[in-house]
Amino acid sequence: MNGKPITGPIYSIHDIIIRLVLAGILAGIIGIERELKSKDAGLRTHFLVGIGSALIMIVSKYGFTDVVIYNNIAVDPSRIAAQVVSGIGFLGAGTIIINKKVVRGLTTAAGIWVAAAIGLASGAGLYWIAIITTVAVLGGLEILQRVFKLNSHKVIELKIIFNSKPKDDLIELLGRNSLHILSFNTETERLEESKRYHINCRFRCKKNVNTLNLLNQINEIPGVNYVNIENV
Repeated sequence: MNGKPITGPIYSIHDIIIRLVLAGILAGIIGIERELKSKDAGLRTHFLVGIGSALIMIVSKYGFTDVVIYNNIAVDPSRIAAQVVSGIGFLGAGTIIINKKVVRGLTTAAGIWVAAAIGLASGAGLYWIAIITTVAVLGGLEILQRVFKLNSHKVIELKIIFNSKPKDDLIELLGRNSLHILSFNTETERLEESKRYHINCRFRCKKNVNTLNLLNQINEIPGVNYVNIENV
């Protein structure tokens, strides 16, 4: 093989430190926002993801200069860094909780994924891109959350037992509080001398609907024996 050997490092240790520190700070800022909202993945998780991704990018770019002895040996600097994009998915999956057909933690998982991307950008020396992305992520999380709160809904699951045949009072009450009734089922339980009526209802309502107040209003309906309300 022909070519001139590489005799010294092609990077500055000060530049490497700046990349690592910047990655940790920017990813940590996103982690602080998540931690303030009491999410499972907070400052420490995002900090580690950011600085780890930056280190992987640095190793991918400069970690093999000692084996590239001749100029005609090609090394793909993106091969190791590319594994972060898929590998970080395993960590993000750990923050997702599936309970009663409701998925929670997707935003936090996406935040970890973005923190890894910011770390890669910082490790590659794309400082301004990493900074602008961090500002965009924080701005998006805050602005979109405020907009979502103004127009967001929640789903309530309601279970009621009547000692007598249900009257129109319940339908009228649900009509005042719900935006859309998703399901409404009535079952009759035959007792020795009477009947009991079981109602299972799921409906969508605004976030500002007071669940406790709704519970008290249902209890005031004549014939109600039991009420259970759950936010789905």
